[in-house]
Amino acid sequence: MGFVKTQIYFREMMNAIVFLQDEEKRAIQKDFREQGLFISLMEAEAIWYTYGLNHSDSIWKSYKEEKQNMDIKELMDIYVEMSEVEKDRKEKFRKTI
Repeated sequence: MGFVKTQIYFREMMNAIVFLQDEEKRAIQKDFREQGLFISLMEAEAIWYTYGLNHSDSIWKSYKEEKQNMDIKELMDIYVEMSEVEKDRKEKFRKTI
């Protein structure tokens, strides 16, 4: 019986973590929308991950905690860089065909 309770607790804990991540992705998406850019949840996740890699002290903080100490323009710059890299990849792929 203890093992089953542990599994249920673990499953609920993992669902809470996933919910938190979705909540943060949606917050990033909302902030971009306020700036006039529409991004997907996957793009929001990639942007936040890249931001965390650039600021190693921030990688474990939530978006809401870090938002107070950062400018949305920095995230927008990351999005522009990612878009340019993706555009270059598509062009190179088309040239190989």
